[in-house]
Amino acid sequence: MRAGKWYFVTLLMAAAFWLAGSNCTAQEMTAEGTSVLELPDYLELSDLEEKLRGMTDFSDLSFSDLVLELLQGKLPSGISGLWGEVWRLLFSYLGGQKQLAVQILLIALFSAVCTNFIRVFENSQIADISFYMMYLLIGTLLIGAFAEMQALTVNTLKSLFQFVTLLLPAYVVTIVFSAGSVSALGFYELTLLSVHILQLLFIKMVLPLIQIYVVFLFFNQLTQEDLFSQASEFLKTLLEWILKTTTAILVGLQTIQCLVAPAVDTLKNSTAHRIVKALPGVGGLMDSAAETIAGSALVIKNAVGVAGMIVVLLICLLPFLKLGLSVLLFRLLCALLQPISEKRMVDCIRSFSDGVMLLMKTMLAGLAVFLVSLAMITASVRGG
Repeated sequence: MRAGKWYFVTLLMAAAFWLAGSNCTAQEMTAEGTSVLELPDYLELSDLEEKLRGMTDFSDLSFSDLVLELLQGKLPSGISGLWGEVWRLLFSYLGGQKQLAVQILLIALFSAVCTNFIRVFENSQIADISFYMMYLLIGTLLIGAFAEMQALTVNTLKSLFQFVTLLLPAYVVTIVFSAGSVSALGFYELTLLSVHILQLLFIKMVLPLIQIYVVFLFFNQLTQEDLFSQASEFLKTLLEWILKTTTAILVGLQTIQCLVAPAVDTLKNSTAHRIVKALPGVGGLMDSAAETIAGSALVIKNAVGVAGMIVVLLICLLPFLKLGLSVLLFRLLCALLQPISEKRMVDCIRSFSDGVMLLMKTMLAGLAVFLVSLAMITASVRGG
């Protein structure tokens, strides 16, 4: 009944515009700028625009500009200009990571030289003390770097959740007018549920468990006995299961919703459409005007959905590249140190990169849930 109600409201609006002499199509409206220029106010994007600047490292990013360019059939011009800023920020970040890697490399080399020199005189106790001092020094540097990586992941996930929450009201309005209330309500409820579940699992549970996993690996290499390898392996398996299962369930629920809800809206709207079209005299006029407005609403919905997908990608792009760059850099450091340094020292550095890999998987899981959800609702809802 709600879908039929919205359809009749749309038809009445269409009749009013038609009787007033407004015969412009969606392309004419875009060319004249009568509706496109008022789009940000109509969709209430001011709050989203204001908070978006603090969610990414791109200060010039504008959601309204993305929507306007997509409505005009253009590729977003500002996206190509962002790549230069991405590389600049990435190389700036690489400079700080190179300094940390050089410090660890020098400490590991000094530790290898001192340990081998002391063992020449068969004084293993002093050699062990020397190793422990250097190991703890490297571990302190790595734990501090990992804490920064974890904070980067937390901030990125929070920005992602905040953006999706702010996008929902405007996007749901476009779904209502282009398809119906069933699709809009289903997408709204499932997306809010996804945000709540991901906040609870990823930030409150997964990220602290990753930190515990790295600490287990760190202490496991501190002694020559293998004490915590099984515990760390159990935590890694548990974390990967949580990430994969959560992503599969949330994406699966959104897939089911996108298969069922649009079909229900289409059935309700087609019934109301045939009734109105059968009205004598004004039925044909109202039908033509309603199709024009419904087509315009569908174009706006798709533009907002694609713009949302672009922003979701940009929120996670630079943090994900930073984490990946750290993993590559410290894996390279392990390869350089393996022939000359003690195995436990190399394993300590590798455990840091393994922890960062789990942070990347967590960020990628959160990105996949909302990116796939926006893509499915944009593609599946085609109007009634």
